[in-house]
Amino acid sequence: MTQSDGNTSPKFKVLMVVPKWSGGNPEYGYDTVGHFWHTLEISGLAQVDYFYYDEISALSKIPCDSALMGRVMDNQPDMVMLNWHCGAEINPKPETLQSISKRIPVAAFWFDTVWSLHTRIAEALSNVVHLHVILDSSAPYTVVPHPEEYLFLWAPVDPTLFYLGEKRDNPISYLGRLVKPGRKEAIDALKAAGLEVVTGGGYGAGHVQLSWEEYADVYRRSKIVVNFSKSPADFGHYQLTGRVSEVLFSGALLLEEENPETPGLLEPMLDYVPFSGLEDLVEKARYYLEHEEKRAAIATHGHQTAMERYNHVIFWNTVFYHLLGGA
Repeated sequence: MTQSDGNTSPKFKVLMVVPKWSGGNPEYGYDTVGHFWHTLEISGLAQVDYFYYDEISALSKIPCDSALMGRVMDNQPDMVMLNWHCGAEINPKPETLQSISKRIPVAAFWFDTVWSLHTRIAEALSNVVHLHVILDSSAPYTVVPHPEEYLFLWAPVDPTLFYLGEKRDNPISYLGRLVKPGRKEAIDALKAAGLEVVTGGGYGAGHVQLSWEEYADVYRRSKIVVNFSKSPADFGHYQLTGRVSEVLFSGALLLEEENPETPGLLEPMLDYVPFSGLEDLVEKARYYLEHEEKRAAIATHGHQTAMERYNHVIFWNTVFYHLLGGA
């Protein structure tokens, strides 16, 4: 493997086998977790190369699998990081991944394991994937036959995007789709109570996708960011969303729907504020807007916890450690 020269050169060569577009559809814009992969680049831990299998499938006459094997043979990466696109025909074939996994370690990253489809696919890929990294829920540990092959972590963020802003002129914000159960009702309740809420973002048909800079700027300027953790999925019920890290690194107060996942990483009422129900949401939002010192104290503590325990360098070092068997 490529060895690090102190802190001056990357330890590894990593090939990211990931989609380029949201939903594998260029009309939806760039992948909503694109900045997640970028965190490895800026960590300095690895030299990163990207293989966008949806783009190859859509634009190239060369079969995706042949192109992928060619990239592996030409670049000789130390490991592969895979993001499987569930429900699409554009993924590399399992037999191609198996050929790769016989040569180098493969880690698969899962952002929606609360959907049983994702867990079933992960299990089907067990013979070609050395480590499954879960980024949304600890629930799969209760149903998979080999939980030792799974690693539940937080979603790291790009600190060049999500950082302490100079001003907080957005009282409350929520960026994301409002179509999921309970979200529109919650935002409407806040507005009905006379509280100002900045909304926007989301992806897919009918949405105007914000750039990452625009998206992060809203959080950097927010006093409070509301987050919803309940999932309408058919498996599990709550998710540790990437928004948690984004808000904490931006220094806003995280006002999050009560759930069993976030307390595994953060201390309620010390790092963030949980809410239960619309009345509690409105009451706490108003309280922390009216009590700036208390809001700032929790927001600051949450920011410090994220910086010290859950930054991108710690994340990727943890992945490497487990993928390489503690080496």
